[in-house]
Amino acid sequence: MAFDCYALAAACREINKTCADTRINKVHMPDRHTLLLRFHGREGQGKLLLSAHPQQGRIQLTELSYENLPSAPPFLMAMRKWLEGAAILGIRQTPYERVAELELIVRDGIGDRKKARLIIEIMGKHSNIILVDANDRIIDGIRRYDSTLSQYREVLPGCRYLPPPPLDKLLPPIEPAALREQLICSEPPLAATVKARIAGLSPLAAKEILAGLPAEPRQLDGEDWLRLSAELERFAHIYEGSEGAPTLLQPSTGASDVAAWLPAAWEAQPHVQFDSISAALDACYAVKNRDAAFSARRRKLEKLLAQQIGRMEKKIGLQEQDLEKFLGREDDKLKGDMLAAYQYYLKKGLADISLPSFEDPNVLVSIELDPGLNPQENITRYYRRYSKAKKGRDHILPHLNQNREELAYLQSISAALDMAEADGDLNALEQELLAAGYIKKQPEKRKDAKKDDEALPPRRVISADGFTILIGRNNRQNDRLTLKEAAATDIWLHAQKIPGSHVIIRAEGRPVPDSTIAEAAAYAAWYSKGGSAGKTAVDYTTADQVKKPAGAKPGMVIYFQQKTLYVEPQEPKEPQE
Repeated sequence: MAFDCYALAAACREINKTCADTRINKVHMPDRHTLLLRFHGREGQGKLLLSAHPQQGRIQLTELSYENLPSAPPFLMAMRKWLEGAAILGIRQTPYERVAELELIVRDGIGDRKKARLIIEIMGKHSNIILVDANDRIIDGIRRYDSTLSQYREVLPGCRYLPPPPLDKLLPPIEPAALREQLICSEPPLAATVKARIAGLSPLAAKEILAGLPAEPRQLDGEDWLRLSAELERFAHIYEGSEGAPTLLQPSTGASDVAAWLPAAWEAQPHVQFDSISAALDACYAVKNRDAAFSARRRKLEKLLAQQIGRMEKKIGLQEQDLEKFLGREDDKLKGDMLAAYQYYLKKGLADISLPSFEDPNVLVSIELDPGLNPQENITRYYRRYSKAKKGRDHILPHLNQNREELAYLQSISAALDMAEADGDLNALEQELLAAGYIKKQPEKRKDAKKDDEALPPRRVISADGFTILIGRNNRQNDRLTLKEAAATDIWLHAQKIPGSHVIIRAEGRPVPDSTIAEAAAYAAWYSKGGSAGKTAVDYTTADQVKKPAGAKPGMVIYFQQKTLYVEPQEPKEPQE
């Protein structure tokens, strides 16, 4: 999202109207790029947000809630020292630039009141927030750097503040004749020339201003120059606030953008207009912040599951290696039996012996012997080796099977996490991990006493034939859906031998057609670990043929009399909640 000079101008007007003659009482940092100032005045309290984020840099009034950094960095400590208790006089913008200065009255180290400026420079990866005293000396910057990074200036405490290098550009509005004189001899294309020579034009504004004009400056006729001048004048009015209304774009992709006016390219798309740029930005960042928080929680769970799955796979690998060694001793009993049966052929000092096989006397079996042992001791040696291997196998197998079940359970949670769509899905998975002991304490306290997996309904789809298809969101919901809510004649589906959702077709006393079973199978394939792997095997049977073994983990079932379909995974077009 581009916070251009028009959005900054609108924000500055709102800040001057709301923040003038107020006082800062608290300073916070939601993240390492952002400063949040809490202020109060005669009209009440408010929050002013300044962000030097490389992609989301902006300044605005906000009503959103932001968490603080867990520990205060040096910049925040400096801002608290200088800004808490400071008076806000107003804000001013460098004309047609994305630079603004918040004018303040602060108290210095001995308590004297002095002027200062909190400067926000929105310049992509070079964005910064800098506190400057009355003598243009830098108190501190959110992003410090010295001459090794910039030959033009240093942003360090005590250095003299230099504003960003001035841009030699024309300021709108511009008369047609002056426009033609400045641009006619420029190299094509026109879009690059206009953005390079005229101040304040973001890509979105330039696209609208130049819509329908020739690509080369020399191709413009008199009418074109008049039209270009009129468009620049219109955008000068937007900059001054006499035209335009802050607009939030809401495309179907879920992404969003904000502009200080309604761009022509947005008119045919879903959009909402607001009375203030800050309200539009809050509406936009409420979604962005929610999505960012969801992604952060998801990544945390993914990391936890990856660690647990990796640990379990390593443990299983080692146990399988040990089991392989013990299974290699299975024929030791047979060799012991053969030595006992043909003991009269044995004598001390033999290194090996070939004896007739029990199954075919014409086949000789070579058996290694210890020359230092007598015949009975060699027989006992093989029986002991077999006994030791049997005990080892009997010890390992239960643990190995238990760990394999544990791994399958973890993979099923991972599959549910891959398909998580909302906070409720993550809440339910956190509760399941907490109950299973993978999370040691409650992730977060919530007022809702209901369990999240019970409060969140399964995905619900109506098939082309009019049958209700229910899709579980997590293991505990899978159990409830399959074992408690499904009728005996309902159809149960699950991707074969891979973690995934339990899918139920509500029969409701009607025969379920093959087309609905195929449709539900495609959904079962989609909501499984094989959802992106092409054709997937999906088993289906009636719900009364699905059982849960005693002591099995959530979502783990066995089933009988199943049939199998091979289907392409398909996402439901319009799941109904």
